[in-house]
Amino acid sequence: MGPEEFIQLWNPSIGKSNELPVLQKLHHRHRVTYGFGYDSVTDNYKVVVIEKTQVKVHTLGTKFWKNIGDFPKATDHEQKSGKYVSGTINWLAQRWPRSSPPFIVSFDLGNESYQEVLLPDNKEVNDNFMTLDVFADCLCMLCGHDIWLMKEYGNKESWTKLFTISYLENPSMRYSLTKVSNGSQILVQYRTVVPGPLVSAEQWVLGLGRYRTIAPKAC
Repeated sequence: MGPEEFIQLWNPSIGKSNELPVLQKLHHRHRVTYGFGYDSVTDNYKVVVIEKTQVKVHTLGTKFWKNIGDFPKATDHEQKSGKYVSGTINWLAQRWPRSSPPFIVSFDLGNESYQEVLLPDNKEVNDNFMTLDVFADCLCMLCGHDIWLMKEYGNKESWTKLFTISYLENPSMRYSLTKVSNGSQILVQYRTVVPGPLVSAEQWVLGLGRYRTIAPKAC
């Protein structure tokens, strides 16, 4: 393989793709993660690539990648793709040693700087099975059976436990959420593929995976 890496953006709504400027070959033996989002400061979209601790940013319409200061040192980003909320891209991360509690690293697309987003101070938060996601345009955490939502981005006090999926088969299983039926129901997608034919029209429309629909319940 050559010394260069090619990245393409695909817009499924119009069925077109755009090849970005070539990037120096990534070492995939290292953890590589990506992010994409809108920057209101430049009124444009940006792509972020993190390889280990090195960060590169590309602004659509330009012909180069910009080197940004290192990803916060002594951390390990857990997800392959960052979560876009309010002009920022967010990753769940953990300091060394691994026994340290996880936290959220936020990258501001406007000023291209990092900050830490604080997790709720609550003994109910299960940090052994934690996943970062976006739900209802807000940052959310899937913590075992519990769903936490940051109603006001950046405000630690706005973390709210929405509900508990009491009958989740395996709290360590990765899953994601989607609102359906005008918000009156929530679709839980397990990140595994069930063998055999699709068993419902809902699965056919929303894609492969295992789904369970639940009604939101206040805690």
